[in-house]
Amino acid sequence: MMEVNYRLNIKRSIRYVICFILIIFLAFSVKIERLQADAIQSPGMGNQASSTENPGSTALPTVQQPIITQLTSTGRTVKLTVNIIKDSEISSGRIKIHYPQEFLSLTDAQTGKLWQLEDVNKQLLEEGQNVVAFAWADEEKFTGEGNLLTVTWEALDVASGKEIAVETEIVELYSQKERLEVKSDWIIDRIRPSFPISSGNGASAVRTGDDSNAAALGLLCLGSALLMARMLRRKFG
Repeated sequence: MMEVNYRLNIKRSIRYVICFILIIFLAFSVKIERLQADAIQSPGMGNQASSTENPGSTALPTVQQPIITQLTSTGRTVKLTVNIIKDSEISSGRIKIHYPQEFLSLTDAQTGKLWQLEDVNKQLLEEGQNVVAFAWADEEKFTGEGNLLTVTWEALDVASGKEIAVETEIVELYSQKERLEVKSDWIIDRIRPSFPISSGNGASAVRTGDDSNAAALGLLCLGSALLMARMLRRKFG
C-alpha cells in the first residue's frame, strides 16, 4: 500500500513539474512577442515611425535670414535642403555644412544650378570634422527664390533614436561688391532619425526584438524537461 502511494505521489509530482514548466515557457513566449512588437513599433524612438519625415528647426525666422534650411529624415536617409529666399539680391557667396561623421555618411551633394559659377567640395576636413563646402558667383543680383544646395546622408546604425545636429555656416554673402550682413552666421538643424538596425554591416549591432535564438533555447529547455519527466515516469511508473 505504501509503495502504491509512493508511486502516486511521484506521478503527481511529475505532473506538477510539467505544468510548472509549461507555465514558465508560455510566459517566456508572451514576453518575447511583446518585445518584438515594441521593437517594430519603436525601433529607436518611442512612438515615431521609421518612414516619417521629421522637419528640422531653422535657427532664425525666414524673413530675417536670406538663406533658410530644412533637415528631414526618411528611414536611414537624412537630407538637408538649403534655400535662398525671394529678393535676397545675392550675387555670390560661400557656405559650409558641418555634420557628425560618427552618425552620418555622406552620399550626395547637389546644387540648385542657380548661378553661373558653382563649386562643391564634398571632402573638406576641418578640425577633424567632415564638412561640405559650396561657393557660387554670378554677375547679376539674384531676386528670385530657389534651391541653393541639397545634401544627402545615410544614417549609421548608431544614429537610430539619437538627436543629430547639422550646422550650416554662412561664411560670406555678397551683393555684387557689397558684403551682406546676416542675423546669424550659423543655422543649426536637429533631427532624431528612427529606423530598424541591421546586423550585417560590421557594426556592433543592437538587437531590436529579434529573439529567435532565445525562443529556440526555450523550446530546447522544454523538450529536455519533458524528456526527463518521461524517463522518471518509466522508472517509477
